[in-house]
Amino acid sequence: MTTTTLVIAIVGLVLSVVSLGWQAATFRFSGPRVRVTLSEGLRGPLGAMIASPSVYTEAGRHVVESQGYTEPLLAIGVTNAGRMAVTIDRWTLRFGNKAAFQNPTDPRNPPLPYRLDAHSSATWYADLEPLRLLQATFSDQSVKAGRIIASVDLGNGTTVKSKTSVIVRA
Repeated sequence: MTTTTLVIAIVGLVLSVVSLGWQAATFRFSGPRVRVTLSEGLRGPLGAMIASPSVYTEAGRHVVESQGYTEPLLAIGVTNAGRMAVTIDRWTLRFGNKAAFQNPTDPRNPPLPYRLDAHSSATWYADLEPLRLLQATFSDQSVKAGRIIASVDLGNGTTVKSKTSVIVRA
């Protein structure tokens, strides 16, 4: 075997490995890439203000409430950073004790199933008060049982969960 043949064989092997890696990356990133976030907020007459109540000072909270933002809520944000659209079939709020809450018929939310285009996002809102009432009925009143995450069921059969969570207390 000559040196030239060996060099050509090594170059061919390197190029085939690079090509295989490129094809795997293209396959991975060509479909939908969905991320789910869960945030606290307040609903008012002009929409929703998404921020944890802890970000407001006492005076700031009074100002926000005087403007009509008095209804506490959770916001389930869904972002599709991929290159293909995906269908959102259902969103669910899951407690740490495995209890789950869904409200697909809220007329203020986008109707389900919802088609989420590439590079777009949508947000669904859940009133916090029913969740607090539900949490108060649990036999387990620990912080773990009151911790909520959001999950979204997609039309392709996968479920995406939020990395962020919110603790709900009665």
